[in-house]
Amino acid sequence: MNGHLRLLVATLVLVAGPAANADSGPKLLGSADFRIVRDQMIRVPITLNGRAATMDLALQNFATVIDSSYVDSFGLKARTAPRHILYGGTELTQYARLTGFAIGSMKMEDPPIYITPDSAPAVADASQLPNVGVIGMDQLRNYDYELDFANNKLNFYSPNHWHRQVVYWTDKYTSAPLTLTHFGGFVFPVVLEGKRIEAVISAVGGHSRIRTQALQAIFGAAAASDDVQTETYAGGKSVHYRMMTLSGLELSDQSVRFNLDPEAVDPACILTSEGTRAYYYQGDQCRGVEAPVFLGLEVIRNLHLYFAVNDQIVYFSDAKAGK
Repeated sequence: MNGHLRLLVATLVLVAGPAANADSGPKLLGSADFRIVRDQMIRVPITLNGRAATMDLALQNFATVIDSSYVDSFGLKARTAPRHILYGGTELTQYARLTGFAIGSMKMEDPPIYITPDSAPAVADASQLPNVGVIGMDQLRNYDYELDFANNKLNFYSPNHWHRQVVYWTDKYTSAPLTLTHFGGFVFPVVLEGKRIEAVISAVGGHSRIRTQALQAIFGAAAASDDVQTETYAGGKSVHYRMMTLSGLELSDQSVRFNLDPEAVDPACILTSEGTRAYYYQGDQCRGVEAPVFLGLEVIRNLHLYFAVNDQIVYFSDAKAGK
């Protein structure tokens, strides 16, 4: 692993001991081979109504969505949603119930998901599978799930492992507590510039990011302007970022790029450290942005992660760690 990008969460306790054997490990329910696209997203194969397609894995999203361009072509029916939600600043008013839905070999239970109004690009090659939407936490939080970046595997396990050892792949690992948020996602604490802050994995996007508002509140008003660098892309779009110190797995503090996210948070969504003893947003108006920090692929692809949902613990190791 590139030591520059190693990750150590706050309150991580190094656990050393014999790894579990196959009989005592977690019960595998299904799996999907994923690929990383343009160093920015995790793309998984799915089956929908008897047809093969792909979707992007977005662990920071509380909802799974399908693009409106694929509703008719996949034989789905758009319905008026009993509850409208804001999703990326867009109000979603329709939903469809997926039929014959599976993520890799993991059969899901025909879930209802929201429809986005975005227009998807046409598939350029008949052999290319359409990428029809985004998988959020509503499809993952009922199972233990594992991201094995060494083998590009998303694995699903029974969450009822009855004290079985879930970390089967290595003898040395770290762990952190998971907190279930108001919208049904999980956050966990990290140490950033010496401060405990709740984070979420943002598998859509290469770089990590931090809310500018949170940066100012936690580190002081000057933090949003000190040592800020700018990257300008083709077309003139600019992104501001800071190199920030994130505690590193097995090593001392490491410098990681954090893009500054200027999106405003509803004033009713309060930044607090009460309860988890790490900064997070709390309130009914948070709209799924409870975590001030989003860890991007640049960081997490160097890890092996296992989310034990009933125990509310996330386990980490080096992506290449073995017994």
